Amino acid sequence: MKATIVFVIVLALSTTRLLGQEIPPEEKTRIIAALDSSDQNQDLRALDEIMRYNLVEIVPLVEEKIWHRDNGGWDKYLKTLLHFQSANLPAILHRMIDSSEVYGSRPIISGSVRLPPWWNPVGVQALATEYLFKIGNYSTARLVFPAVRDSSVAWRAFPLLKEVAQHSIEYRDSAKSTLIQIARNSTSPAKRGRAQSYLLQIFGSDVLSEIVFWAKSDNDAGNRLTALKTLCSLNYPDLHSLLTERLIEEPIPAYKAFVAESLLIRFGSTADYRMVETYFASETNPGVRAIIIGALNSFIPPAPSPSFTLSQMLDSLSALLGEVKSYGWLSGEGLYSELLEAVQSAHSRLFSGDSVDCARIMVSFQSTIDNELRDSLDNDNRGVSIESWKFLYHHAQYILDRLPAVSLVFPYTVFATHSLWLEQNSTVYSGDIGVNEAGAPPFLNSDVELTIGIGTTVSSKSVKANRIKVKDGAMISADVYYNELENNGTITGTLHTPLTLPLVSALPEFMSATPGTTNITVPEGGTQTLTPGSYGNILVRKDGTLVLTGGEYHFNSFDTGDNARILFQGVSEVRIAQRFDTDQGAYIGPEDTTSLTADKIVFYVSGINGSSGTLSALPKAAQIGIANTVKANFYVPNGTLWIRQNSRVTGAFLGKDVDVGIGVKVWHKSAF
Repeated sequence: MKATIVFVIVLALSTTRLLGQEIPPEEKTRIIAALDSSDQNQDLRALDEIMRYNLVEIVPLVEEKIWHRDNGGWDKYLKTLLHFQSANLPAILHRMIDSSEVYGSRPIISGSVRLPPWWNPVGVQALATEYLFKIGNYSTARLVFPAVRDSSVAWRAFPLLKEVAQHSIEYRDSAKSTLIQIARNSTSPAKRGRAQSYLLQIFGSDVLSEIVFWAKSDNDAGNRLTALKTLCSLNYPDLHSLLTERLIEEPIPAYKAFVAESLLIRFGSTADYRMVETYFASETNPGVRAIIIGALNSFIPPAPSPSFTLSQMLDSLSALLGEVKSYGWLSGEGLYSELLEAVQSAHSRLFSGDSVDCARIMVSFQSTIDNELRDSLDNDNRGVSIESWKFLYHHAQYILDRLPAVSLVFPYTVFATHSLWLEQNSTVYSGDIGVNEAGAPPFLNSDVELTIGIGTTVSSKSVKANRIKVKDGAMISADVYYNELENNGTITGTLHTPLTLPLVSALPEFMSATPGTTNITVPEGGTQTLTPGSYGNILVRKDGTLVLTGGEYHFNSFDTGDNARILFQGVSEVRIAQRFDTDQGAYIGPEDTTSLTADKIVFYVSGINGSSGTLSALPKAAQIGIANTVKANFYVPNGTLWIRQNSRVTGAFLGKDVDVGIGVKVWHKSAF
C-alpha cells in the first residue's frame, strides 16, 4: 500500500504544472521526504507547504501518514485534510473516536516531542468532534459534555457548546444549561464572558433572567457592564428599576457613569435627573464626574410616546410643574400659579377647538420660563433653575410640535421706532433689542439709530438696527443684525448683514386714553385705592401709595413724588393721554399678595416731548425716575421713554425713542 502511494506521487513529479502553484520537481520531492520524516517538526512544516502549494495529489499520502505519526500532530493533519475537503475525512474522524482509548493512550514515539496536556481519550474525541462540526456533522454532539468537564480538554470543548446549541436539536437544552453553569460559576472572568456571549447570541431574551443575574452578580465589572448593555438593547421590562439599583450598589465608577447616562437618556424623569445629580455630588473620580456633568448639561427630556394625545401631554406638563416645584427647582408660589394657570388655559383652548391660541399660550409659557431662567438677578423671589427649565421648556416644545406653528408676536424687551440708547453700564438680561426703521437725525446718541454704551452688557437673543455703535467695554452675548456697525466692544454672537427694515410691519396695537375730569391726589405718606374708570390728573405725593384694583384705567396725566408706590391687584391697562413721570425710588408693579406678573400690567402713554415733540424737548413723554423698580410694560409711541439711572425694570419698553439710563437693569416680560 505504502509503495503504491509513493509510486503514484513519484509519477506526478514528471509534470511541471501542479494544481496549485508551479514548483520544481526536486522541491516537491523534498516536501514528500519531509512528510515521511521521523522528525515531527519537519513533518508539520511539510503539511504547511502542501496547503500553500495546493498539492492535492499528496492528500492520499497525508491520509495514510496520519495513522503513523505522533498523536500530537493530528491537529495539523486534520487541518490539512479539511483544507482539501478530503472525502475520507469523516471516516478518519469516526475512526479516531472509535479508537480513542487506544490512540489517546499511545506512548511518545520521539523522545524530543512531548504530547500536549490534553492528549487523552476524551481529548481525542473532542478533537475529532471539533472537525466533524467543521464539516457540518453533529452526530457526536454528546461527546462535547464530558470534554467540557475534563479540565485538560475544556478549552477545546468549550467553544463546541455553542455549535451544539445551534445545530443539535437533541442536545440543545443540555448545551444551554451547561453554558449557564459556566456563565455563573467559572472562575475565569473571560470564560464566563464568552459563555454569556454564546447564550445571548443563541438564546437572546430566553435567558433574560440570567442576563439580569450577570448584570448584578458577576464579579467582573466588564461582564456586568456587558450584561447591562445587553438588557438595554433588549428593552428589558424592568430596566428602570435595575438601573436605579445599580446606580446605588455598583462599586465601579465607570459602570456607574454608564448607568447614570442610561437613566437620563432612556427614562429621563425628574426623579431620574435628581438621582443622577445626587450621585454626581458624591462622586470623586474626575473622569467619571466629567462624563456625568456632560450628560447632565446635554440632557433633553425624552419625548412622550406618539400615542399620547395633546390633552395627556398638557396633563403631564401640569404634573411636571408640581414635580419641579417639589424638588425646589421652581421658586415663588406666584410663578408656579402663573405657569399652572397657563397650562390649564391652554388645555381649555384645546378643548374648545382653538389650537392656535393653545399654541400661543405655550409659546408664552416657554418665554416666561426662558426669561425667569435668565432673570436670576431680579430679586423677585421667582426663579427657574436649569433643571426645571430643561423639563418645562422641552415638554412645552413637544406640545408645540403637535400644534400649528406660531411665534411670539413681539419678542422685544426694548424697542424704538426711531432711536435707542443703552447708556453706560446698563444691562439687558433677556428678550430682543431693536430699532424698527432707518431714521434721520437727530438720534439719542452718536448719530446712529442704536448706541450701546461703555461697559454695557447685553445678554438678549438678538440686537437689530440699521446703524449700530458699540462703545468701549460693551459686551454683547447676542446675534447682531445691522446694515452699518461700529464695534469697539465685544460681540460673541453671530453677525448678520444686510438687515431688511422695518423690523416689524405692524406694531402692537396702541390703546388711546379717554380721560375724565376728576383729579386724584394721594397725600404724602397716604394711601388711596382706585377702581377702573376715567380720571383726570393723577398725583401721588412722596411716600404715598396708590392701589389699582385691576381693569381699564383712563388718566390725563400721571405724576409721583419720591418713594411712591403704585400697586396693582389685578390685570390692568393704564391709558394716559398726556405724560407719565415718577420721581426717585418709586415702585410700580404687582402688590406682593398677588401672583400678578409684569406682563399683566401695561401703561399706554400718548404724550409728546415738551410742547414741540422734538427729541430734545422737555419734559419727556414718559420718565421712569432714578432707582425705580418697575414690573410693567410701557408703550410710548409719540415721544421719548426715559428709564433713568440705576432703575430695575421688568417688562417690555416701547417708544419712539427709548433712553435706558446709566446702570439700569432690564428683564423681559412682554405683554405684547
